Amino acid sequence: YQSQVMGAVASGACKDATLTIREIAESIQSHQLSAIAQLSLLDDAYYPTYDTTAGFLLEDGYSRWLDNKPEKGGKPWMSPFSDSAAAYLQALTAEIMQAGFQNILCTDLDYPHFYDTDLELLGSPVQSKQNRAEGLIRVLNGVHQTASQQGGGAMYTFSLYDALNRDAEALQPVMLNTPSAVVYIDPNSFRDSFWHNNQKISMSGLSMQEKLQVLMPIAQELCGDMHLIPCFRERSFRQQEQTQAEAWLRENGYTQYMFK
Repeated sequence: YQSQVMGAVASGACKDATLTIREIAESIQSHQLSAIAQLSLLDDAYYPTYDTTAGFLLEDGYSRWLDNKPEKGGKPWMSPFSDSAAAYLQALTAEIMQAGFQNILCTDLDYPHFYDTDLELLGSPVQSKQNRAEGLIRVLNGVHQTASQQGGGAMYTFSLYDALNRDAEALQPVMLNTPSAVVYIDPNSFRDSFWHNNQKISMSGLSMQEKLQVLMPIAQELCGDMHLIPCFRERSFRQQEQTQAEAWLRENGYTQYMFK
């Protein structure tokens, strides 16, 4: 969208946009619909290209990290340890909320793939598991605080499959201030078996509803006190299965859910 945030304009992030965020919100509202904005947090090469301090810096404090060699199209990533990056995301959040959106679905709250050589060059912030998690949580909590000041809120999103494989680094519910979590669930990722709480859970031969009976309590457990909003990969469902899944969700008290 056509942002008025200085960093978005100066970095060229919105150079091809024609509509403002308010025009988008008003168009949705004119159809008696409510909308959730989706904001990619850290998978952004525009802003850290414009503002070097928003990206990952090597331990020397001024050399910029890129995800490949410059001649091979290497690009910077937003760093969760950067005050500039956090301020930029909060400015976008305020703009979105003031336009008429009530909630923001926060995606891409993760790190790029670092090789061992990258970890050595970047130092302790990305080497320590706890530092990595705290960096991500700081960004998300900052976005949520800004959204709540405007009368709305931010929602944390993570993949259930990633969480069970310990790849959802920010998933520490006691440290997260977001009241809701959108959990992406692709039932076809659980065709055989997986481990949870030192137990091997078999999914072989289960119907879609039986899979939900297994997966949903686990998703809720991982969310802690956060309100769970399941988000399913629509292409994993046949039409009849989706109808049955929606019926199961309603019967079990899930009044909010998504298929995408």
